[in-house]
Amino acid sequence: AITYFGSVVTDKNYDRLKELVNYGGTTWDARSEAVKQLGEYVKSKPKTVDLFVDMLKDNDRSVRRNAVRALNKHGNRTHIGALDELLALDPIISRDVRSAKKNILNPPKKPKKNGPEKELEDANKKLGEIRKLIK
Repeated sequence: AITYFGSVVTDKNYDRLKELVNYGGTTWDARSEAVKQLGEYVKSKPKTVDLFVDMLKDNDRSVRRNAVRALNKHGNRTHIGALDELLALDPIISRDVRSAKKNILNPPKKPKKNGPEKELEDANKKLGEIRKLIK
């Protein structure tokens, strides 16, 4: 049900997700899912990234982990200090923190294509090679 709030992006749904993320807003499992769904709002509401930084201090590890994953996608170099601080306090999520820091410091050049996009790209390359042979 919480995935609805991320798939239908509105101000009302954004506010509802912010309420759900707060400590005591809903069940523990639902809170971490709400963090994940807030990631859908970063483009339209860039201040959402600041919420993720605040969530690094949450009592629930799942909320912290999903906040780290959101920063992995949307964070920048100013968030490295907060990630390092979290790493010192909660080494169990070190893999996610290391991944986030790596992507922030060295962002991937091109987004990886998978599925039909990759097949189309491969087919276009082969078609180009065939055209070169025919000429």
